[in-house]
Amino acid sequence: MFSYTLTRSKRKTVAILIKDGKLFVKAPHRADLKIIEEFLVRKEKWIVRKLSESEKRAASVADVFAFRRFLYLGENLTVVWSNRRTFRLENGYLQIPDVYATNGTLVASEKFVVALKRFYARIAKEYLSERLRIIAERLGIAYTGFSLTSAKTKWGSCDSYNRIKLHRNLILLKPEWIDYVVVHELMHTKEHNHSKKFWENVEKILPEYKKTVLCLKEFGGLTEYLA
Repeated sequence: MFSYTLTRSKRKTVAILIKDGKLFVKAPHRADLKIIEEFLVRKEKWIVRKLSESEKRAASVADVFAFRRFLYLGENLTVVWSNRRTFRLENGYLQIPDVYATNGTLVASEKFVVALKRFYARIAKEYLSERLRIIAERLGIAYTGFSLTSAKTKWGSCDSYNRIKLHRNLILLKPEWIDYVVVHELMHTKEHNHSKKFWENVEKILPEYKKTVLCLKEFGGLTEYLA
């Protein structure tokens, strides 16, 4: 039997969630443990496959979470130490203040994480707001506001007032993936759902969008980077 974390609630059915190579089970308060485990046995092949896929995804970004690798627009940045007080991005180099190093080795202290988060949020706001403006103008679509989000499971959102939020960590991903998320949210100003018509609108603009969706799923764990 699989090792899993069980959470009970008022829900009516048993559900499975696989994240970062771990299995989570949600079940009704009164669901018998035997019924839950019989459900897992029936789903064994699916669980094994999804756990393997999840573990691979987690491994692909492990260096990023451990601050051994720094990304910007899908590219690895070369780290150089600086006597400046703030982080700086220049020609593919990430200049990190040397106060965060001991004998030339990075020390990922709480202050370092806070400063890095602020740095990424700043460059994300600049880049993402500009891409949103350019693409919206090109498509002739109006939106009423823009802000960054750090939601754990979504790369973006568009509310009923056509205010768009884009995840700050999109700045880590390839430009074409970012543009897909921007287009996706702009299409929600026309269709506030994921109906057939919505996806047809997306496909008219990005015929190869399904490939990008798979890539975003592959790196979905990055939504929790610097959380």
